[in-house]
Amino acid sequence: MKSIISTYKNYKIDYLTKLANFIKELKDDTTKIILNRFLENYFNAKYYNLYETEEDPNKEFTLLLLQEEYNGLELELEDTYPSYKEEIRAYKKITYFICSIDRIYEDEEELRSLLEESIKKTKYLDLMLDTKRDRFIDLYIKMNQKEIKMFSTELDELFNLSIREQNDLKIISLDYDIKTIEEKYRRNLINQVYKDERLSLNKTLNILGKLSYIVLKNKCYEIEDNSKYVLLLPNELIVDGDFHKEIKEILNDDLFIKHISVALSDEELLSKKSIYNNKTKLSCYRDMTYVQDYGKKFQSILELPIEYFIITNYKTKRESELIGYIESDKRIIVVEEEKE
Repeated sequence: MKSIISTYKNYKIDYLTKLANFIKELKDDTTKIILNRFLENYFNAKYYNLYETEEDPNKEFTLLLLQEEYNGLELELEDTYPSYKEEIRAYKKITYFICSIDRIYEDEEELRSLLEESIKKTKYLDLMLDTKRDRFIDLYIKMNQKEIKMFSTELDELFNLSIREQNDLKIISLDYDIKTIEEKYRRNLINQVYKDERLSLNKTLNILGKLSYIVLKNKCYEIEDNSKYVLLLPNELIVDGDFHKEIKEILNDDLFIKHISVALSDEELLSKKSIYNNKTKLSCYRDMTYVQDYGKKFQSILELPIEYFIITNYKTKRESELIGYIESDKRIIVVEEEKE
């Protein structure tokens, strides 16, 4: 399954390619490669904070950083394609222009005015477009409207995420409530149905899709979102010691990773070492109700390279001892505490 973010990346680069090609028609496969390199560089810098010139991965995207990226890329492309220097310089200017104004504009008249003003200020583009200026602006507006339509669907219309907020985290699990089921149905049968691998996989893919959509939409609309999600995954989604292949691409996307951590049971994290080969940030969850040796359990889990240790339950006579461990490490988060 393709992730929403990677699908959007393909759409966005195709969209920007059409705009660049309108300004200067691509003449062969090499010019297509050159243009694509500039656009890939832009997308990686803006959406993933992945730079070729900037070493700080946490540095926020700016047009100045994009200019530095393009300067370095221009030199690299000229070394690779020395007979295409004129095209490289042209597409550098064209892509910098279309990428510098690339965002979602809700007001069509505002966008038209901005484009007219920006083209006039950019002499190179003004000369290149000449009599095509109005058609370029119409094309840009048409593309912008398509993007607005893409993000106009609220996925809450389809299903809601069940989120428990705890210590600034938004924790999501694949839980179900069998109390709502009529007594005539056997509970063990219901348990087996909900443990079905395909059902868990489909539900997980839906949740991952919605989380990706939220993160991507906020990024595209330049909405500041410091939310951190932790998704608790069931053991059946680990196949041959690694994530199910249908969710790997989503989990390993850099924009997804920035906002979302994936929590697995301690049994999986302690026994499936290949799980750490993924880029995604990992957390751990554990029901502590029947754990006898707290010290040993906490030590084994907190030695793992995890972001958070989610305790999903604890009900014990030695509660004060357990709370002492909980208060000792900021990574330990307690949710769904049972009461007597």
